[in-house]
Amino acid sequence: MNGAVPKGKLRVVVTYLEMHAPPDGLAADVPLPGLSIERTDTVSVPFYRDLYARIGEAWLWSDRTRLDDATLGRVIADPATSFQILRGPEGDPAGYAEMVAARDEVQLAYFGLVPAYTGRGIGPWFLRQFLRRAWESNPRRVWLHTCSLDHPAALRMYRAAGFVANREETIVQDDPRLVGLVPRSAGAHIPLADGV
Repeated sequence: MNGAVPKGKLRVVVTYLEMHAPPDGLAADVPLPGLSIERTDTVSVPFYRDLYARIGEAWLWSDRTRLDDATLGRVIADPATSFQILRGPEGDPAGYAEMVAARDEVQLAYFGLVPAYTGRGIGPWFLRQFLRRAWESNPRRVWLHTCSLDHPAALRMYRAAGFVANREETIVQDDPRLVGLVPRSAGAHIPLADGV
């Protein structure tokens, strides 16, 4: 996609990745004593919204913010969806992985850590724990997509875990800060698309 991006819009590169067999080295030492993972088939809408915002505001996550409570409740209560909630040493929510298992494949729909837990080697460890769970049902593939708005280390981490890119696309989307989906202060590393 070439040309200028209209005012109020962001150009985003989306990369789709997949793997067709479990990678080696899924067992690993916990990088921070006291971390734990809670597996659950459901979470409440307020809990989900809070964790989604705490993790995603820095990266301008807004897809789930666009949904009203009833719609979001149906999405996260879907029987195909389950969660791994990362808990810090004090039991505080430190991140989550959202897994959607459909037919013979597993999607990592959302994955992230709250800011206090990033940059400490926890992300790659937590991703390995997700993959252990994802491969328990022997799917044909495990896949995800990430984008140029995500944490700068995200794509590198997914590739290091064994994911291979199979498609890339460039999209133009509304700057969620300008339509009130996330605070204007979110994603400070990404210039506002307001032309100012």
